[in-house]
Amino acid sequence: MSVSKDFSSETLVTSASVANRKPTIRALGTLAAGVAHEINNPLSCVYSNLEQIRAYYRLFEPVIEHYQKEMSFQRQSGTLSEARLSKLDTILGEFAEILEDSIFACERIDHVVRDLHLYANLYKEVFGLVSLNEIVSSVQQRLRDERPVIDGLMVELDEALPPIFTDSSTVEKVITRLLHRATQSVESIRHPQISLTTYSESGHACLKIMDNGIGAPNEYVNSVFDPFLSDPSRGGGNNISLALGRIAIEELGGTVTAVGEYGSGSHFILSFPGEAA
Repeated sequence: MSVSKDFSSETLVTSASVANRKPTIRALGTLAAGVAHEINNPLSCVYSNLEQIRAYYRLFEPVIEHYQKEMSFQRQSGTLSEARLSKLDTILGEFAEILEDSIFACERIDHVVRDLHLYANLYKEVFGLVSLNEIVSSVQQRLRDERPVIDGLMVELDEALPPIFTDSSTVEKVITRLLHRATQSVESIRHPQISLTTYSESGHACLKIMDNGIGAPNEYVNSVFDPFLSDPSRGGGNNISLALGRIAIEELGGTVTAVGEYGSGSHFILSFPGEAA
């Protein structure tokens, strides 16, 4: 199906409520852009300084190693008190770890900023009658352009899908972010598998995104869209992108749900009301 026409809110009565909410739902993108900008400037300064400190530390590592050998000799000769030497060893031993922890913390904040930037330009396109299959194919092609070999990616499209009335750019961004999340989830899997499957159900056009990563504990599934809950399936990262993605899809009249069992990967289902072609 190749449907990519623009329709006014008066043309499709069932879609009028979505089109009329555009000024309100664009506020989400504006807020995301503003917060990302305010965080990004001081973060860039801190991150740059930490990287410079890391470079200095690596430059002085040979000197530090030589110093530690001298301290060890003085310990053996009894010219340096044990308490003072122990304190110096602790400082030298922990400095590198503290530095790396600080840089890791900055990287986590940077991921939050990137997620906010992703949704900073939501709802910019004209709402229209589009094919969910075309959106999925566009995402697939973009991923192939960025990463020529996508291990274990399978795509199955239902040609009988009804068209949907939406902002295709916003839906594409949400699907892309869910795929990036799936890719992170299967990084440590020997035989990674990610699948995109479209199907129709009760007049809705649906997309299921599945991966065979470790998944999340059963009690966590119901809270997967909590933006500040640490995500165990991705090494403790936050869920801000998932929360923003669900808000975006729901504002477009669709739904996003999470299903699955611990040890069996993650499953996300996007559903949109179908329209008459």
